[in-house]
Amino acid sequence: MSERPLVVVDANSQHDDARGDTDWNVPLFIQDSLEKPRQNVHWPCSYEEAAEAVTRSAPVKVLMFRHVAYLQNLLRQGESGEKVEEFIERSARVYRYWNTTYGTFFRELLQNYNSIPGRIQSWFICICAHWNLGVLLLADLIHHIDENALGLPAPSQSRSNCKWVMRIRERSARELSDLARVTAPDNSTFIVPTLSEFHHAINQCMILTEPWTVILIRAFSKAANYWMGEVNELLQVDRAGEELEERLGRGEECIRILWILGKKSDIARRCAETLSRAKTRLPV
Repeated sequence: MSERPLVVVDANSQHDDARGDTDWNVPLFIQDSLEKPRQNVHWPCSYEEAAEAVTRSAPVKVLMFRHVAYLQNLLRQGESGEKVEEFIERSARVYRYWNTTYGTFFRELLQNYNSIPGRIQSWFICICAHWNLGVLLLADLIHHIDENALGLPAPSQSRSNCKWVMRIRERSARELSDLARVTAPDNSTFIVPTLSEFHHAINQCMILTEPWTVILIRAFSKAANYWMGEVNELLQVDRAGEELEERLGRGEECIRILWILGKKSDIARRCAETLSRAKTRLPV
C-alpha cells in the first residue's frame, strides 16, 4: 500500500482551480474499448504490425499504473468499501483487456524472442516488464484490501474463492521469469542483435538498453521474491520434485538478470546479492 507509485497522481498534476471528473477518458486514451476490443495481433506478423501493436500497448501499461495509484490514494484517504471495490473492478477490466488483446501477442513474442527484430525486442522488453510490475503491485494492494476487510465482503469472498489474486500474481511472475530467461545472454544460443546504433557493450544483452533500470529492478526483484516464497512453502510441506525445481529455476532466472543489470546499476547488484544469499539459505 505504501509503495511509491510510478505515476504522478491527478491530484498532484492539476491546478487548484481545475474542475471536472478526475477519471481519464479510457477509450480515447487507449484508442479502443475495454469491453469490445478491436486489437488482435499475433506473431508472426509484419514488422510494421508488430511495431504498431507494441506502441499501442504502452498506454494500457500506463493505465494499469494509474489504477494502482488510484487505489493507493483511496486507501490512504480511508474511502468507503464501495469506492474501493469500484476501482478494483476498473483495474480488473484493464487487466482483462490486456489479456484479451496484447497479452497473447506478448507471450508469443516471448516464445519466439530470438526470431523477432532487435528493435521490437527492445521495445517489447520495456512494456512487458513494466506491465507485469504493475500487475504485481495491483495484486499486493488487493491482497492487503482483502486481508484487512477494506473492501466489501461479497466481492472479497469471491476473489478468495477463485484465488484471483494468487492467479494474477503467479501469471506475472511467470512472464517476468520467462522474460529474464530469454533476454539473458546464453553463449550457446544467443544471437547478438544487429543494431549498429547501440554500443557493443549493451548489444550483448538487449535488456541493458532499457533506460528505466529501476523499474526492471523492482519487477525482477518482486518476481524473484515470489518464486523464493513459493519454494519455501513447498519445502515446508515436504513437496520436492519437478514443481520445486521449476520454481527454484524461475527464481534463479530473475536473480541472474539482476546480476546482469548490475553491470550498470549498483542497486541491481545489491538486490542480486541479497536474493542470492536468501536462496543459499533455502534447504534445497
